[in-house]
Amino acid sequence: MFLLSGLVASFGLSVRTLRAFITTVLSHYHAIPYHNFCHVCHVLHAVFLMLMTSSAAVILPAEDKLALMIAALCHDIDHDGYSNSFHGK
Repeated sequence: MFLLSGLVASFGLSVRTLRAFITTVLSHYHAIPYHNFCHVCHVLHAVFLMLMTSSAAVILPAEDKLALMIAALCHDIDHDGYSNSFHGK
């Protein structure tokens, strides 16, 4: 999705470095029922589709698109699977 979006080319990102980053992010997701890496992939794909098929494709600058893709990838990092009310927040 990072390649297809053109973000790798736009920023001159190394595919090897991007792969290492994604692998590191993956290592911080836990094998829990919902907030796991599979969920992250679904969210990332939804963000990618919105960026590629809506007016966001022409309105948003590349920096914002990259920020949204990274935010989608990292949004539940280290989530323990419990709600805020469980933690008393």
